[in-house]
Amino acid sequence: MRLNRREVLAGSVATLAAPALMGPAHAASGSINLGWIRQFAPAGIVQKEADLAKAAGLSVNMVGFNRGLDGLIAMQKGDIDMTDTLIGYTQLCVALGQGINVTLVSGTSLGLTEILISPKLLPSGTYDEKNRAYTGANAWELLKGKSIGGARGSQQEYVLRAYLKENDIDFEKDIKFVDLKTNTDQVLALRQGSIDAACVIEPTAIQARMEGYAALLAFGYDKANVTALNAGVLVRTDFLLKNRELVQGFVDAHVKTINTYKNDRALWAKETAAVTLFSPEVLGRLLDPVHYGLDPKYWENLDISEKIPLARVKQLAKTLFNGGAVPKDVSDEIPNHIDYSFLEKTTGMSKGQLGG
Repeated sequence: MRLNRREVLAGSVATLAAPALMGPAHAASGSINLGWIRQFAPAGIVQKEADLAKAAGLSVNMVGFNRGLDGLIAMQKGDIDMTDTLIGYTQLCVALGQGINVTLVSGTSLGLTEILISPKLLPSGTYDEKNRAYTGANAWELLKGKSIGGARGSQQEYVLRAYLKENDIDFEKDIKFVDLKTNTDQVLALRQGSIDAACVIEPTAIQARMEGYAALLAFGYDKANVTALNAGVLVRTDFLLKNRELVQGFVDAHVKTINTYKNDRALWAKETAAVTLFSPEVLGRLLDPVHYGLDPKYWENLDISEKIPLARVKQLAKTLFNGGAVPKDVSDEIPNHIDYSFLEKTTGMSKGQLGG
């Protein structure tokens, strides 16, 4: 029996009422419990901003998760207060649809998803071995009839759905979607040949390409597409109302970190490698590919900005609903769950300049 997409997601999101998969991390008064994912390309940003916040006198307790959904559960329970690059804009829409009161106070990341395919499936003459990428036309056509791995209910699944829909491929009928919860599961299945392609987050995707068993088929979006929106700094609204000075201090550290890394991508790659288990070479290909003599169009897949583009976030919410990815249209609720005042104070820019 084929379930309606909204029924599937509603079932997944029902787990938000269940216990979180990690134990609670109760904070002392005046501290921040910050949720994050360590093995993730923006992890260096989170570590650096936490260190800067601590240096400024804030108490920051970093709580690690493997999946954004687990972090959303923890936020609902009150076990964490804030997240950065853990709960994406897609999951923000899920949260609002479920009545979870959260507020977005800064943007962080855009991009970060790759659609990978086994190089063995690429037509002759269409594989750039140096850049580990497909160079032929109409990449989406290679996905017809293929088994594709990804995490159900994730930003990556939505990117894949949107990419296929834009190119007249039926997600339910024209491919076989295989629910694989983690990046490790996805690339392992690709390596073993149990799936043909996968929708994978950075920098796991780049590492798989470097190891030779995966090729970049497409990023799944162009730079103007709402699917390129990834994640920002999200706060439980009740925590924000009681701890505005703490949130302000963290946003100050967040913006300082973004500016530092924008101006020194080599430092960004080096410090991210020190935080994660990924090598400087893997991070370098994502953040500074020219240094390795590579074509940026096949590697650069992470933009960072503190700005929150309200119109695009609302469009994403509406698109998610219209595409059946979330059970409720929360586009009209989005403005009530973005607070630009912290960024205005940190940057000196107006709400309009920040995307509002």
